[in-house]
Amino acid sequence: MSTLLLVTIVLLVAATMAGVFTLNMNITQRVSNGTVALNEAEAGIAEVLYQISRDENVSKTENAQQQPIIDWGKNNETLRSTITPGYSDEEAFHIVTFDPSSEFPHSTNNTSLDRNSGSLGRTVPDGRLHLVSTGYC
Repeated sequence: MSTLLLVTIVLLVAATMAGVFTLNMNITQRVSNGTVALNEAEAGIAEVLYQISRDENVSKTENAQQQPIIDWGKNNETLRSTITPGYSDEEAFHIVTFDPSSEFPHSTNNTSLDRNSGSLGRTVPDGRLHLVSTGYC
């Protein structure tokens, strides 16, 4: 009887330890995926900043006091790529889109003062860009 009780206690402790181990592994994986997704989203912003700073994507205004007009983002451009080694384009990626009909939250280019409403109803001030980058893992 005591052997049966001891075996039951050992099995109960082993099952509890396996459950705690699995829970810790899941938490660790979620934290890792969140970090990858954040890095992907930041990479999307960096790519857009590179695009809008290129000379061919900037129109000068007649008045030197006015801010330049950024042409990139006015034709519903979309960037989708990955920076995470070891992951495919479907496992980890970032997306930045200026397409309001996209299923993803969209960025808005209001440098020519014609797009006042951004993603999720946000107001985009005149002469400004509202960038939204989404990272996935």
